[in-house]
Amino acid sequence: MARGRSIAKFAWLYIVMALFVLLLNAGPLHAQAQTASISGTATDASGAALVNASVTATNVGTSAATSTVTDSQGRYRISQLPVGTYNVQATLTGFQTVVNKGVVLSVGGSTVIDFSLPVGKVTETVNVESQVSQVETETSEVSTLISPQQMRELPLNGRNFEQLLTLAPGVSTIAPALNAVTGRLYGMQNNYSVSGSRPTGQMFLLDGTDIRDFWEHGTGSGYGGTSLGVEAIGEFQVLTNTYTAQFAGNGAVVNGTSRSGTNDFHGGAYEFLRNSAFDALDVTDKTAGRTSPPPFKRNQFGGALGGPIKKDKLFFFGNFEGLRQGLETTTDIFVPEPYTALGMLPCSLVTPAPGSCIATTSANSTQPGVPGGIGLVPGRSQTQENIAALYSLCQGCRPVKPTVANTLLGNAACVQAGCDLGGYYEVATSPNLIINEDYVLGRVDYTLGANDSVFGRYVFDNAFVGDTRDPMNIFPETDHTRNQFITITERHVASATLVNSLRFGFVRNNENSQAQPALTAAQITKASGFMTTLGGPAITTDPLRFVPNYPNELPRQDGQYGGFGPLSVIGPDLNRPDEIVQNKFSGADDLVWSRGAHSFKFGAVVTRIQTQNLQTAYANGGYFWNFAWGPRQPAQNWVAGSSLFAFAVPPGANNATRYFREILVAPYIQDDWKITSRLTLNLGFRYDYNTNPVGWAFGNKPMQTIVGSFLPPFGPVAPPAPNPVFTPVKHVFQSNPNAANLEPRLGFAYDPFKDHKTAIRGGIGVFFDPTSGRLWESNFINTAPSGFSFLFFPSFPNLCAGGCNPPGATGEFAGVTYQPNGGSPYQVTYNLNVQREIAHGTIFSVGYVGSVARHLWTQGDINPPKCTGSTPGNQFPDCTALPQVPTSRPTASNATYTFIPGSANACLDPNQNNATAPGGNGTGCYGSGVTFTPGPFASNRINAAMGSIIQAYNTGASSYNSLQVSLNRQFAHNLAGQVNYTWSHCIDNGSFASSLEEFASLVQDRYNQNYDYGNCTFDVRHNFSANGLYALPFKGNRLVEGWQIATILGIHSGLPLNVYNSGTSFVDPAALGTQWGSRANYSYAPGCHPNHIINKVIAPGVIQWFDPACYEAQAPGFMGNVTRDSLPGPGAISADVSVTKNTKITEKLNAQFRVECFNCINHFNVGGTGAGILGAINTPGNTAGQTTFSQSPVITPRQIQFAVKLDF
Repeated sequence: MARGRSIAKFAWLYIVMALFVLLLNAGPLHAQAQTASISGTATDASGAALVNASVTATNVGTSAATSTVTDSQGRYRISQLPVGTYNVQATLTGFQTVVNKGVVLSVGGSTVIDFSLPVGKVTETVNVESQVSQVETETSEVSTLISPQQMRELPLNGRNFEQLLTLAPGVSTIAPALNAVTGRLYGMQNNYSVSGSRPTGQMFLLDGTDIRDFWEHGTGSGYGGTSLGVEAIGEFQVLTNTYTAQFAGNGAVVNGTSRSGTNDFHGGAYEFLRNSAFDALDVTDKTAGRTSPPPFKRNQFGGALGGPIKKDKLFFFGNFEGLRQGLETTTDIFVPEPYTALGMLPCSLVTPAPGSCIATTSANSTQPGVPGGIGLVPGRSQTQENIAALYSLCQGCRPVKPTVANTLLGNAACVQAGCDLGGYYEVATSPNLIINEDYVLGRVDYTLGANDSVFGRYVFDNAFVGDTRDPMNIFPETDHTRNQFITITERHVASATLVNSLRFGFVRNNENSQAQPALTAAQITKASGFMTTLGGPAITTDPLRFVPNYPNELPRQDGQYGGFGPLSVIGPDLNRPDEIVQNKFSGADDLVWSRGAHSFKFGAVVTRIQTQNLQTAYANGGYFWNFAWGPRQPAQNWVAGSSLFAFAVPPGANNATRYFREILVAPYIQDDWKITSRLTLNLGFRYDYNTNPVGWAFGNKPMQTIVGSFLPPFGPVAPPAPNPVFTPVKHVFQSNPNAANLEPRLGFAYDPFKDHKTAIRGGIGVFFDPTSGRLWESNFINTAPSGFSFLFFPSFPNLCAGGCNPPGATGEFAGVTYQPNGGSPYQVTYNLNVQREIAHGTIFSVGYVGSVARHLWTQGDINPPKCTGSTPGNQFPDCTALPQVPTSRPTASNATYTFIPGSANACLDPNQNNATAPGGNGTGCYGSGVTFTPGPFASNRINAAMGSIIQAYNTGASSYNSLQVSLNRQFAHNLAGQVNYTWSHCIDNGSFASSLEEFASLVQDRYNQNYDYGNCTFDVRHNFSANGLYALPFKGNRLVEGWQIATILGIHSGLPLNVYNSGTSFVDPAALGTQWGSRANYSYAPGCHPNHIINKVIAPGVIQWFDPACYEAQAPGFMGNVTRDSLPGPGAISADVSVTKNTKITEKLNAQFRVECFNCINHFNVGGTGAGILGAINTPGNTAGQTTFSQSPVITPRQIQFAVKLDF
């Protein structure tokens, strides 16, 4: 009775502690389970428990043995066993020895083996071939195991092991963020959202060490978009919900182990070859007139070898993999007509005042076919004309229309109808992407004695990417990554019930990019020849050098010159050079103690992080135009060099190197409590403490950031001199956001029939995504003593002639900052699921998986223009239209409406007893009496002395609900396979924390974030995947034997799309200083309804996805009523297939020939739309709702790969 009360008290203690901390809200730890465990019971033939029976697990490959004894209830557990194949035996005097052979232990697995010992002599042995069920009857975690066969036999495009994440239910793929601002800086690898989590913050573990890069959304070479190591990684586990307190991450963990040597030599060599001669043609290439795919060659080659150095004692394993790739990608761009290099435009584009357009048919015009003629632009600039001549340097540019005779600017005039689009025309270019990468892994295992073993592993991953980031292919770029990972682990068996693991880890990530800093002499000479051919003066200097060099700073490089309308920019990447170097030193200890019904795990990790970050953002200057702005038409401004705004870094401030240091301390405790033979509770708690990072700038100068009274609320007064904006700081945050990352975990697993073939499981837990450098580093890079300023109406061509340092005569400060205090983002995840073994090795699972998240980081402008109709005394904007979708056009009303979050009738009229509001002023559902008066850039803002201030803040929230179903069959009888289906829905009020992330966008109203509630940008409603491996059962001779087929099939609904007004904002209809447009209004046109999709091919390579007539521009001063991410985007279908022939050369040597086909059905999957902006509804020549983007970067046109492997 006393024992029962003790158990009850113990249980309530855990439950109360878990629920208490759950209510407090709850962070990641890095002590990891890269091993496996065996547990069970030993009984006699009658079912009575056997006490002190000896249970021994012997590794078949290394002969290493670990033993324990059963307790008073006949229970046993052997923990922290390296993955592999084992023979497990049980012995006891007076009973026969029973050996369970061929038990496969997988990473993170908890295998249950029960023994029933017959009466007899110990020397009598009963051998049992392993029939162990894989149903998880002792853990509540939701996970998927990726086996060695899946890793090495399934068709993987690029042999990228991260692609295998999509084999797990609830995982959706997000394309990489490649845009004009970030380039390859943020990484080209695919990102993954796991069960509603954001595509960042997942843990990637190799042998227990976190090997993520600085941006925390993958591993491998970010610039190359690769994650090599398929032949070096043994297997890995994808944890997707309610995993134990050992693990960190934002609710998702990839937990892998490296391969190791055994008592037998094993290894192989391989070559994978791809050539464009076997590939299908991309839609973009077809549109550009190609009849064959652009040149593409890829070679992936290497070898692996493992074996004994000293039998049963010392083992080694090594792997090398090389990648060599060259790929041309076709891109359509727009270039100016040659006559612009002479300061001319079609007269229809030139406003007469202050001069007049002098129409001419001079041969120098090169374009006598333009209706109305062309003429000189008043106020034209010779420097700008020289810049226009640089477009003649475009590498490989060719007109898109195949009938155009000229092949490069400056040749015969393009006079046929429609070629001249108003000062520019369309061309195609095919830059060549070069990727060279070498991946090396080495591992040594040493068995010190019966109770001690140690291993060390080293990874070297070096990649070089040759690319160009300017559309003209004039300024080549080199991107380089070098990753090094070291892990050393010592395992000590202190007793039959106590096992300890001590680990040291070191991770170094280095990524850097360099662009050609300036035009070469040969390029200037060539452009000069083009200019003189037109009749213009020779070019003698580099016209893109906008900012001279200054003392005590990095050398300046060429700047960037934007285009009017769709005209492509010219110049090198604005963020070059850049470099990020990060070192992570970690020490961890994990202790497993088995005591009666409890298996306790205690652990902690201490990690020291050093980061050095150099980003010269906009240091070289750039001029830009806005299509919607100007008293003169933008084409005329472009020719005159009269830009709307520019970026500049003040003189002497071009060295944005920052240094940061922080320490992570993360203890945890986990108890897997087997309350009865059928019910197990998983109780865990962890605390992930990160110090408040300290940092300094180059030259040991203090960091500076925008803090204090210059953030709202503040008055419209100019900041005082001499330091008008920034405040020196030592720590990144005013208060540490990672000081209270408390994470309780609670789960259960119930074996209702006590046969280990059925499990009912569930759990709830808190998972933090600690605020790390990927969020806040840019806020210090772009601040004093370096950092850029916006310059409006800048001088030309000397960018800083009017002052580059705020508050200069022509400059207006616009900054980037973050919330200086607050907590870290966290998720509360929960699930309830059932597993059932429907046949040996075949498991069916069905369950509900959900989560809610709070304190998510988002971004918005905290100093936007304000509405003149704001409440008296309130300086914040007050012109929010709520995302209500009426069924018909609203009628006028003078009522004031109130937003009720979560209500179906989100906008209610209190004067009509809370009836659904008919609308505000005929353009949607708004607050009454709100108007907008356009004004100068700054004078209409909350703080008139400053410009736009983009702040990251943690007020985001999300929720996720899903049904996840899977059928998994282990390889048996020549067949293995897996089928998954997930229905899910994710909603939030902001999906991304950084402008570097894919499809990033600002919250439109920083002071009413409810307006942004909508589908998560990574919401994939339906997600089906299947994979299989079948060895054909043919026998007889080498010709018919050894054939196998493998496949990966994916069918997914599309990511959501946003419909917005290009270039305008609800408080800024002329786009004066805002960075993103506002969402539009529904038009309520006949036949239209919300989410109306057309999906019609209207021209080669052009799809009309939605009808722009169903939308209209919102009224000035108001937000539109279209919900964020409201339209479903195009889905995706892909089928990858491989056919393999294995031939035995000798008993141990096997030759394999493989043909792999990716997207075999060659289904056209629309790329580039994703969750981004598909079209603008108010631009001239409206192309809203149309996509002319190329094939999806995630699913390419059909590609075929050949491979040869030798294995022994």
